[in-house]
Amino acid sequence: MSFGNLVQEASDSANEYPHDVTYTSATTSGNVLVSVFKNTANHSGNTPVVVPSGWTLGAEVGDAGTFTLAIAYKVSDGTETSVSWGDARLAARQGTVWVGEFSGLTGATPNVSVVSDGAATSTTSRSTGTTATTTAANTAAFAVACADAVALSTTPAWTNSFASNYNSGDTSIAFGTKAISATGTVETTFSHGGAGDEMVALVLVWEAASTVTGTFDNIDVTAITTPTVGNPFTSASHSITADFTDGTDSASLAVTYNPKAGYAVQEITSAVKTTGSVFENFVGTIPDTSQVMYPTANNTSVDATGILTTDATSNFYMHYWDATSGEWDRFEVIIDQVGSNPSNPTGLTGAKTQVRSMVRSQVSSQVQSQVK
Repeated sequence: MSFGNLVQEASDSANEYPHDVTYTSATTSGNVLVSVFKNTANHSGNTPVVVPSGWTLGAEVGDAGTFTLAIAYKVSDGTETSVSWGDARLAARQGTVWVGEFSGLTGATPNVSVVSDGAATSTTSRSTGTTATTTAANTAAFAVACADAVALSTTPAWTNSFASNYNSGDTSIAFGTKAISATGTVETTFSHGGAGDEMVALVLVWEAASTVTGTFDNIDVTAITTPTVGNPFTSASHSITADFTDGTDSASLAVTYNPKAGYAVQEITSAVKTTGSVFENFVGTIPDTSQVMYPTANNTSVDATGILTTDATSNFYMHYWDATSGEWDRFEVIIDQVGSNPSNPTGLTGAKTQVRSMVRSQVSSQVQSQVK
């Protein structure tokens, strides 16, 4: 599964100064922007990179004699049009800039791996180093591997379930991402089947947003599961959790349901079945903590014992959630018009008619038609 939700990406490779790239579309305020810069200027204390204005440098690594790899990030303000990197030499050099915009991340400072300069000897694999222990369970890891000159596109692979993602247009740069659902340290090793070369790697870990919207990127979903029974309302709403999996990675998405406009929910305690109760003709026990969802039109309300108050003059429907079975049922309230003198309507307050409640039909799961 990918790192957050990729909104857009752009890249450019050129012999120039400064090194810049233009977004393909307008950015969205609050999204996280991540940019990677490879510069063929020697990596040393005399030629540090110049980070784009308003960005935070996540890490800078490289081979002392040949190249530099840097990564930076920022929370978008919605006005960005391009990204521009430089270095202390202030002169044109060959370089590559990549930028991605992501939704679904908090924008908090990421946890950066322990990074070090790549060895001068050639290699076909490189570890990112290991981060400190993460403090949040839901995180998104972003790894980058970079070689001096060889292509990393021959049988590229990341360890620890990282997936290859994104395209900088420069084959000497490789990206790996992973969605993580537990706290712990993070590390991955990149390898490829091409020629050996000087190579560096690093990983940054962001906390995922508490609610992620959008689509899953690079996941072939083979199963989506939700609870098989109804859910009660907590205060004014109830929620379910949809679980997604492709057989290897998994994720969850919380969905909140609120009563349809014009409806209210009453939790039941010590229900009664006397005349005037919505449970008058119910069969069996009404468990405590069961719920009734009712329309509020015509001054309608239901108290905790099930006693109904209404000015309605025609039948209407309510929904009942049974705390024992965990299911919602629909039932009809029958308005009994017994005369024109409403001075003493049994069990009702201010109602124009007497009411008796009876189960006309109970249809499991029809509550979904009354919530949104």
